[in-house]
Amino acid sequence: MIQTSSARRWLTGLCTGLLISLLMSLSALADEVFVLSEVAPVLDAPRFNATTLAEPPKGTALTILTNENNWLQVDYHGQTGWVSRWLVGTEPPQAKVTHLEGELDADEVRLRASEVTTAGAIRGLSEGETEFGGGTDYAELERMEGLQPDPNELTEFQRPLTAR
Repeated sequence: MIQTSSARRWLTGLCTGLLISLLMSLSALADEVFVLSEVAPVLDAPRFNATTLAEPPKGTALTILTNENNWLQVDYHGQTGWVSRWLVGTEPPQAKVTHLEGELDADEVRLRASEVTTAGAIRGLSEGETEFGGGTDYAELERMEGLQPDPNELTEFQRPLTAR
């Protein structure tokens, strides 16, 4: 009886330790986001018309310091600024898939799309197909659907950018 309770305590301690380690590693992972667009301007304030401090390229990891509505305050190479949550994600962007090898000869390239390829592009997925571009990402879709911009932020986003 004593051995059973000792083993049970040992197993409970092991499971608790593993759970704590898992939660700590998950929280550490959540403190980093990746640029998903071609560039994600790091701004000096959480608004679209703020001054651009840096423009990290697609795939760059940014460390989250705080968040405010749909803006994240991040650290990028020692510089602190704000980036829109719409331009980053918790997973690095997927690489482009290509089946091309070598170089193309310009004389062999079709310059105009045929009716068949145009119709296929307009149609979208064929009946029964469930994936496009190499896979589905339901977790990212759910995250995007859960984001709610406020009306002022939408107005700022729709305003045309001016040259700085």
